[in-house]
Amino acid sequence: MTHKESTQSKTPPSTILKGMAMGIAEVIPGVSGGTIAFITGIYERLLSVIKNIGPGLFSEWKSGGIKAVTAKLDLGFLFFLMGGMIMGVVIGVFGVTYLIDNFPEPLWGFFFGLIIASAIYIGRQIDHWKATHIVGLVLGAIVAYMITILPVGEG
Repeated sequence: MTHKESTQSKTPPSTILKGMAMGIAEVIPGVSGGTIAFITGIYERLLSVIKNIGPGLFSEWKSGGIKAVTAKLDLGFLFFLMGGMIMGVVIGVFGVTYLIDNFPEPLWGFFFGLIIASAIYIGRQIDHWKATHIVGLVLGAIVAYMITILPVGEG
């Protein structure tokens, strides 16, 4: 079975749940839906779909019709992923709002834990650390820290 066949055989419920996780991540400060896509193993497939959007779709449509365009854009995958993301954003907005109002310290601790866990996971994906990787990591950490100590603006 090829990589494309194995990724397209994923079940819609799995894709919906991954989309929900991405949607929830989008409402959490410091966590990215893209990071969740990477961690859940759908990042490459999503990038492939995005790369296929462009003028070439017209020639694809001319030669193979709507079926070819649907396959090229992996519309089944996109439909379930986007549906899950919309549900995740809605759940995330209401859930995070409630938790910030009622449990701010544990929630910020949870956010911090997600950020650290994501950083560790992605860091482990780098096989050979180079000096430029380490410099980028240190500079990123310094910028992130500087942002956290900025005074909060009054609206």
